[in-house]
Amino acid sequence: MKRKNELIIVLVSSLIFSLLAGGCALLNLPSSSFILNGTVLYVDLEGGFYGINGDDGQRYDPANLPADFKKDGLRIHFEARIKSNQENTHMWGKSIEIVSIVVADTGMQGKSVMGPMCPASQSGTSCPDKPYQATIIVHDRLGWQLTKIYSDAQGFFEYYCAPGTYILSPVSSDGYQHAPEQTITVVQGEITQVTITFDSGIR
Repeated sequence: MKRKNELIIVLVSSLIFSLLAGGCALLNLPSSSFILNGTVLYVDLEGGFYGINGDDGQRYDPANLPADFKKDGLRIHFEARIKSNQENTHMWGKSIEIVSIVVADTGMQGKSVMGPMCPASQSGTSCPDKPYQATIIVHDRLGWQLTKIYSDAQGFFEYYCAPGTYILSPVSSDGYQHAPEQTITVVQGEITQVTITFDSGIR
């Protein structure tokens, strides 16, 4: 019995080690890393350089922006790491080191709305769903949370990402309205259109 228990302990320990070594890289991401959409712009300071206006409202000064992406107005999706302020030679925005970058021609965009806005008894009456500002949590196909995106006052949102399968989990702004999760597929070179409908409760 003792040898059997020892064997079980060894097998379980080996399994845990394999999982930690091979499949849990997301747990070890440095806290200074982030993923964001943004727009490249030419900054006419100190001889001129290219920066990034992030969709989060921040300005970023990339130390290693590839030459192919040095185009004013270019929409991009990128992963980066924050560098120390001492490494910022331009004194403009936050210094970053780009880990990966793609042109933002692949991803998703759409609207979040709330409806119905009229009782069923008023069928035939023009009563469109209304825009609804919300948070959408983006997960990969395995359920790992990737990011949060926010629709604006008109319900519009966009997110540029690599091709693949994503799960969208909507969260209402007031915590009362509900919208179901959606699983969508993003194809290279295409923008997948999405509509998220929150239940108004009107019947």
